[in-house]
Amino acid sequence: MSSDIIDLWGTKVKTKMESTCILSRCVYCDWGCPCQFNAKPTHGNCDGVAGYHIVSGIYGTNVKLDGLNMALIASWPGPIHEGHGTASFYIDNRPFEVCASTIEKLQEPRKAGVKF
Repeated sequence: MSSDIIDLWGTKVKTKMESTCILSRCVYCDWGCPCQFNAKPTHGNCDGVAGYHIVSGIYGTNVKLDGLNMALIASWPGPIHEGHGTASFYIDNRPFEVCASTIEKLQEPRKAGVKF
């Protein structure tokens, strides 16, 4: 995964991120989550929560993400891949080199796609 970041000179650069995560999620659609396959949600809209624990990870060349915990609460009026959803995420309060704006950048959708 990579995300576009603007450096000090206004140039877009790609920042690499690698991680091994444990993901737990809950959505109220049929088993298999139709949005994972660009299908319509079982009940017309998509609401869900997800919890992430990064077992090991690195952002860029030197920002370690090991042990970071995050939760995502999200809602879309239709299929996720059609966009127009809202979401909020929460980061644990342990001290990390990663500031909130870096994590926010990682959560921004790069295109209409699946978050869960």
